[in-house]
Amino acid sequence: MPADNSPQTLKWRWSYSRSNSLASCPTAFRFGLTPRNRPRARINLSVLVGVAVHQAIAKEIDKWARGELVSDTAAQMSARNIIQSIWKDRWNSIIEIANGFEEEESKLDFFQRVAKNRLKRFFTMIWPQFSHMRHELHEEPRKFQLDGIRIAVKVDLACWTPSDGLAIVDWKTGGRDTGLRERVQLAVYALWAHKQMGLSLDRILPMIVRLKSGEIVRYQVVDADLEYVKEIIDSDIRIVSEYSQSEFPVSPEYNKCMSCLYHHKCSAGMNEVDLSPGR
Repeated sequence: MPADNSPQTLKWRWSYSRSNSLASCPTAFRFGLTPRNRPRARINLSVLVGVAVHQAIAKEIDKWARGELVSDTAAQMSARNIIQSIWKDRWNSIIEIANGFEEEESKLDFFQRVAKNRLKRFFTMIWPQFSHMRHELHEEPRKFQLDGIRIAVKVDLACWTPSDGLAIVDWKTGGRDTGLRERVQLAVYALWAHKQMGLSLDRILPMIVRLKSGEIVRYQVVDADLEYVKEIIDSDIRIVSEYSQSEFPVSPEYNKCMSCLYHHKCSAGMNEVDLSPGR
């Protein structure tokens, strides 16, 4: 892709998700920096259940933050309606289907069952371990600066423990992730709490909650984790700066291009999908 020295490219806001996008496909990362390139809101098929479950949980945590009772039944109904609405408009709302992938109609029932399973496990096994804590925030974007670099985070839930520690929780609806990726994501959240809220690392309690199994994985973030995150941020900034002076490379692969929000703007991606076997 041609060089672009626009303000959007040279003064962008770093986030964990954008870092992953840059590593996966620099061209898709570049498209994502410019609002006019973004088509209507769409999601990947692989996160349909996750989106519905996260939104359903967020609605119930809204109630909890106001001092009201939460309801697993209401959450299940909410997730069901979200999935139903997205699926009804799937040719426009789901990226892979908009890009030409054909999914069976029967998959809707599967998605509904998985969402119900995750929410039942959340309210029976997970929520009782957090309901006695004090709400700080959930699903709200937060921004801070590190050495002049703008950084954005969005935490699933942050709440105060009885011992005045800040629990920072990330729900995972899918299978097991690699420990390193999870540790980096949680270290980014810890960096926000450390820099923006002034908390010492021993008061920051990041954790992953696996809704598929009910497992809670707690991490202790140390100075080395924060330094590693800073190295990633510095590297990303340097790479984007170098690409901005030349070009953002393309790395087409069928699965990646089929799942790309900017597939329709990338000739290499469209060719990869169109020329793949079975197309």
